[in-house]
Amino acid sequence: MASTTETGHAKNLANLDKLIDLTNQLGATYNPTNPQLTVSGLTTLKTQSQTDYNNWTAKYTTYKTDTNAREIAYEPIDKTCTSILNNVKTLDVPQQTIDDVSALVSKIHGERRKTTKSDAGKATKADAGKTIDPSTLPPIAEEPTPPTTISVSQQSYDSISANFDKLIQQAQTISSYAPNEANIQIATLQTQYTNLKTINLNAINAINAVNLARNQRNLTFYGKSTGLFDIAKKVKFYIKQVYGATSPEYHQATAIKFSRLKLK
Repeated sequence: MASTTETGHAKNLANLDKLIDLTNQLGATYNPTNPQLTVSGLTTLKTQSQTDYNNWTAKYTTYKTDTNAREIAYEPIDKTCTSILNNVKTLDVPQQTIDDVSALVSKIHGERRKTTKSDAGKATKADAGKTIDPSTLPPIAEEPTPPTTISVSQQSYDSISANFDKLIQQAQTISSYAPNEANIQIATLQTQYTNLKTINLNAINAINAVNLARNQRNLTFYGKSTGLFDIAKKVKFYIKQVYGATSPEYHQATAIKFSRLKLK
């Protein structure tokens, strides 16, 4: 399989530079009527493409950082909820109370399993905050895509937060719930819940931002007729028209390869 540096968006950008350099070297004989194909038009396209590409890579880095941070933050929830339930079971409370707590814990466990199953991969603490090197991103045809709709995973994170809040409120109604263990004390749980809500919102915002940036990048690079890929083809057709299909100028132009994103 071709590497990202051979077939990716960055390679298209680099090859646009080569194509612009070629048109410059052709001099006055390169004189298309379509303003998109002029050296000036190509230079403007290059500037816009670079801007949109940089914006996407920045948003992609934030997306990976924030979604990894969310996975890490939500990871301990299962164990925490089990500890809460076990503590309640040690108290002199009605069985109905234990059943209510157990039902909430079971819901949280179920939603956690959904997020684990639907997430593409496990985050590690080393992943959080890691900067993404654009040259190491996957090939164009296999670019990972953040969810564009409300995914099972996202619904599960929302449900975990909601049920965790209910669990805390349920624990507060139990007068004898006063554990010595700091990690399941009410104040600690409330702080944890607040943090989870913030981290989840950060991830949602990052997903929305990277999708918007991806859409703009795709439009600039691969938009029909006006995108980098199609304009590069037009430049080659013009060189073929002026210099001929067997000319060294046309052979030089065709040697500059561009790849189109395979949209899913």
